[in-house]
Parts: sequence; structure tokens; C-alpha cells
Amino acid sequence: MKPGQGKNKGSGFERDVCRLLTEWITGKKDPVIFWRSASSGAQHTQMRKHGKESRMPGDIMANGSEGSWLTDAYVIECKYYKTFSWDAIFKNQGEILEWWKQVCRDAEESGKKPMLIFKKNNYPIYMAVDGNDDIIGSLWSPMFLVTGVADVCRPAISFKTIRFEQFLDWADPETLKFNLGG
Repeated sequence: MKPGQGKNKGSGFERDVCRLLTEWITGKKDPVIFWRSASSGAQHTQMRKHGKESRMPGDIMANGSEGSWLTDAYVIECKYYKTFSWDAIFKNQGEILEWWKQVCRDAEESGKKPMLIFKKNNYPIYMAVDGNDDIIGSLWSPMFLVTGVADVCRPAISFKTIRFEQFLDWADPETLKFNLGG
């Protein structure tokens, strides 16, 4: 990959996630009601470094009230990498674990819940939420354990993953919106 193309790939992935979330909530691809945060979350990090309040953690924000119930409850971080190792999690290392720690820090600072949406080349998109998530995480039924959910528990780290496509097919946005108080 040429220098700089990784950033373009990540930006394109964030736009794809925004479109998928929009279609999940509205049933239509346009108008897009989610979009990339300013500087894709980097502005939040810089403002927090300087002790300033930031209202844009994560990579995804809602453009209006149709989607704000989700972004008011969750910090959504997106990662698309050429490769990463699932096995590294069990050794308490690796990219996924670092991404998870990052979104958890941002979520804690913002008083929200963490959500990580990630992908590697030639693989499906996955979504992770806190293992103790009482809204999204608690709705996953045992059948998802067979079709793509993994629980990862380490000291102070617990998250559940599911294929993002399965989540979008299975989860009813109106029910989640109600359960989140939106």
C-alpha cells in the first residue's frame, strides 16, 4: 500500500459504517444520518489533552435526532486494518485489545458505552460492545454464540463481538432506541 492510503481506507470504512447504520435505522441509504466525526475522533483526543471539554468522541456522529439516540449512548470507534490477530487477545496483546482500550477510555471520559466496529481485509465486519452491556450485549441470544459472538474476558477487560451484518439484521433499532431512553 502506498503511503497515506491506509488513512483513506480507514476513512472509507467509516463512511461505509455510517451508511450501514443509516440504512439500519431508516431503511434507506440516503440521506445519511451518521457521519464521520471531525478529524475522525482526533479532535476529541487533542481537546481532552489540553483539558478542554469535547462532545465528539469516537469516529461516528449523528447528523440529527434520528440517530442521536445511538451516539448519545455509545462512543463508536471504527478500525480497518490489513491484518490483525484474534489469537493475540488471549495473550493479552494485539491490535484489537489496544482498540478496545482506546474506545473504553473515550467512553469513560464521555460518560457513554464503548462500541468498536472493526474489519480486516477479506473478512466480515465485526462489532464489539462491553461484556456487561445491559442493552445491546444482553440481547444476544445463545444462538449467536454459534454464529459469531465471542466473549473475551481478561482482568478488567470484557467484551462481546458479533458480525456487524448479523447485528444489523437481528437488532431492531426502535427497540434499542426505546431501551436506551431515546
